[in-house]
Order: sequence, then structure tokens, then C-alpha cells
Amino acid sequence: MRIPNAAGASACGTTTSDGRSTSMKMRLVKDVVWTKLDEEVAILNSSTGTYFGLDPVGSRIWCLIADGLGFDEVVSTLLKEYSVDETRVRADVKELIDQLAGKSLVEILA
Repeated sequence: MRIPNAAGASACGTTTSDGRSTSMKMRLVKDVVWTKLDEEVAILNSSTGTYFGLDPVGSRIWCLIADGLGFDEVVSTLLKEYSVDETRVRADVKELIDQLAGKSLVEILA
């Protein structure tokens, strides 16, 4: 991920302010196991053998998805935590989600 100037928030736990948006929803694939190692996340799809590692920003996005946030909620959270414009955040988050979905690590829900 290319989002610079992290302002903290490395923990996976997250709370939403007032309800969920109707944005694109994602969920972790049922055969995925993962662990947080310092500020990085290691992911394994146990049925396909696919292993994927994420840097600190990618890890933050993964944790937000794991916490059940939709696309717009992930973007909104990152905009509060990083010094970057919304267009860039949206493009970077979409790119990562597409990579994760392509490796059968997340499912994009209708």
C-alpha cells in the first residue's frame, strides 16, 4: 500500500460511530487464518495454500475488513488516520481488495 504518514491505530479492534453504510461489503473467506505480527499481518487460506503478507497499512485495511466494515467505512477510517486524499485512498483500498479477492482471501458481497 502507498498511503503515507500513518497517525497510529495499529490495533485490529474498531468501532463504528453510528451504524453501517450501504457500501460494498467484504468478508474473510471461511478457510482463511491470519495473525498480526507487530504491524504486519500474515494470511493463509488453508484450503488453497495461498499465503499473503501485508505491510502496516495493508494490515490496517485487513483488520478493518475483519471487523466487518464496508468499503466506504474503511475509506472513511483511513482518511481520519492518514494524511492522504480520498481519491488515492479509494484507489489503493480497491486495489488491495481486488488482490485479496483474486487470491480467495476475501469475498465481495452483493
